[in-house]
Amino acid sequence: MSKMDIMVHLSRHEGLPNVLIEAQYMGLRVVATPAGGTAECIMDGVTGRVLPTCEEPDLEQAVAYVDEFLDQPAEDGLFAPGSPAAQFLDTNFSVARMLGNFATFCADKGAPVMQNPLADGKNISVL
Repeated sequence: MSKMDIMVHLSRHEGLPNVLIEAQYMGLRVVATPAGGTAECIMDGVTGRVLPTCEEPDLEQAVAYVDEFLDQPAEDGLFAPGSPAAQFLDTNFSVARMLGNFATFCADKGAPVMQNPLADGKNISVL
């Protein structure tokens, strides 16, 4: 991924594609079909583009989006810490967020949880 300029992900069936989240964390814009939870992990028009359908993806549209991104490179700092794109990713897909959601789910089901401090000083519930 470190050698890429843009990530293209044309999937028909998908869960939540971690590869697209990872690509954006690495500063890549993405072009993808809306399979599964794909659209949830992209700020359409900002961090990437979501094609209209995954059943028969419009490859010409995908290429047009790639051309658009190549013609207009991402502004400096698009994914910089504190930027809207970075905040979107951190708010929705950080490890701390995922662990917190999982611990909340477990606690809601009556499973025991405990508090562990993270390296940044925040507390999060983990099993």
